[in-house]
Amino acid sequence: MADYKSMYYRLFNRVADAITILQTAHQEGENAFVESQNDTVIRLAEKQDESEDS
Repeated sequence: MADYKSMYYRLFNRVADAITILQTAHQEGENAFVESQNDTVIRLAEKQDESEDS
């Protein structure tokens, strides 16, 4: 019989590890952006909702 409790804990820990990796990558990306020498900010136009045009 499969040990579902053990399998669940293993899955939970792996998912938690993946979340930590993604959070770290996100933070590193933000830090790289803040520390970059490029002071130019480009504002993108907002997409209009098609239902408002009707």
